[in-house]
Amino acid sequence: MNKLTIYVIPFLIAAFLVSGASAITIESLDMQISENGDGSVTFVYSLSTLERFAVFMKITDPSAELKKVIDERTDREVEVQEVSAGRSSFFIPEFISPEIGPAGVTYSTPAIDFSKAEEILREYWFASLITIDLSPGTTTITFPDGYSEIYSDSIQIPSVTRTI
Repeated sequence: MNKLTIYVIPFLIAAFLVSGASAITIESLDMQISENGDGSVTFVYSLSTLERFAVFMKITDPSAELKKVIDERTDREVEVQEVSAGRSSFFIPEFISPEIGPAGVTYSTPAIDFSKAEEILREYWFASLITIDLSPGTTTITFPDGYSEIYSDSIQIPSVTRTI
């Protein structure tokens, strides 16, 4: 597993939210791991009325901003599947590498540290004007067999291993 994979999700979140806000609140993060190790990631967040208007009127193009930052900061060709005023979904090929062993196939997700994304946001000129809390209210990691690990209000999500 490449070390940059650990930073993909926080960078996705930071990239989208860099467009400016009065408060940044991540309500949920959902990661679905496929049998081959690809990942689908969806996060739900709240935006101010002004931000929703900017997205609706296409004043800002979150999809283009996300793609730019992803290309600059990762070695993955992350596909932006959906970006709206309160939800973003991504497909990450080869997010993890399943390992075949005598007990079955083992899937290990990377640890995710949202504090790194907060640090990135705090470097922008508007940081003193906003409230930043990137710890998702609920983080759910679901493996190919349907088993899920759930975390609440965690700025750091540990690596999770599941053998099927």
